[in-house]
Amino acid sequence: MKGLLLQTDEWYRRRLRMVIWQRGRTKLRNLIKLGINKYKAWEYANNRKGYWRRANSPILTRTVTNERLKQAGYIFLSDYYRKVKVVCKLRNRRIPNGTYGGVRGQVGNLSLTPYSICTFLF
Repeated sequence: MKGLLLQTDEWYRRRLRMVIWQRGRTKLRNLIKLGINKYKAWEYANNRKGYWRRANSPILTRTVTNERLKQAGYIFLSDYYRKVKVVCKLRNRRIPNGTYGGVRGQVGNLSLTPYSICTFLF
């Protein structure tokens, strides 16, 4: 689950960078504001590569960082998963299922609930 969320997050961040790059009309000016030198900013703003390919380039990943995306209010799936994940603490013990004493069984005391087995980390 964690690996899938990390891959989805990578795609999501790349997609956000692509949309941010598509929206901007003054790409050169914005790259200079973000700290790229003038020559590299001009070179990058005027290349022929597509938006999806540029979104994964070193210049755009250096300027539109994950921290800047978080400050802009974007929520990442892996961060949300770490916040609400359920950690079950099942030790090596038998969990009573209500039948004791063989096939015919006796009704046992079921005091074990899902909330007593698992702890939620928030």
